[in-house]
Amino acid sequence: MYMLKYCFVLSIIFPFGLFSQEKEVNNHIFDGNKYADKKVFDKAEISYRKALSKTPESSKALYNLGNTHYNEKHFDEASQRYFQTQKSTNNKSQKHQAFHNMGNVFMKKKEYTKAIEAYKNALRNNSTDDETRYNYALAKELLEKEKQSKKENDKKNKDKKQDQKKENKEKEDQKQNGDSENKENDQKRNDKSDKNEDDGKKTNQKKNEKSK
Repeated sequence: MYMLKYCFVLSIIFPFGLFSQEKEVNNHIFDGNKYADKKVFDKAEISYRKALSKTPESSKALYNLGNTHYNEKHFDEASQRYFQTQKSTNNKSQKHQAFHNMGNVFMKKKEYTKAIEAYKNALRNNSTDDETRYNYALAKELLEKEKQSKKENDKKNKDKKQDQKKENKEKEDQKQNGDSENKENDQKRNDKSDKNEDDGKKTNQKKNEKSK
C-alpha cells in the first residue's frame, strides 16, 4: 500500500582526475542501491553514510538512506532523512519523492494529520502522481475514521461514568435508608424496653402496696 519511491544513480565514467569526489560519492550511492535491492540494509546504510561523509547534503544519499531506515522500520530516522532531502534540493521530482515517503512514514505511525500534510506537499511538487493522490485520500479517510472512533469512545466513557455515578448514588441512598431503618428499629426496641421497665416498676409498686 505504501510503496517507497527510490532515487537511482547511473554508473558514470568520468575523465581521469575529473570530478573524483563526485565519482566517489556516486559509487557509494550505487553500491548502496545494490545492497538495498538485495535487502542487505545494514550494508546499504554504510554505503549511503560513506557518500554523505563526502557530501553531507547529497539529496540522493539522504533520500536513499531514508528508505533504508524505513525498510528497517526505523521510522523516526527515516522521516528525518526525508526532511533533510527536501531541504537540500530544488528538484521538484526529488522533493515530491521525499514528501511522498515522509507521508508513508506518518501512515505507518498512524499520524494521519501529518501524513495528509506530507502528501499535500508531495502533490504540490507533482500533482499527477496517482499513488500520492491515492495515499492522500486514504490518509483523510483514516483520519475521519479515527475521529469518529474517538468520538464514540468518548461518548461510551461519558455514559459509563454517568452510569457509575448513578449506581454509586443508588448504593448511597440504600445505605442511608438502611441506616434510617436501623435507627428506627433501635428506637422501637428502646421504647419497648423502657415500657417494659415502667410496667415492671408499676407491678412491683402494686405488690408493695398490697403487702402493706
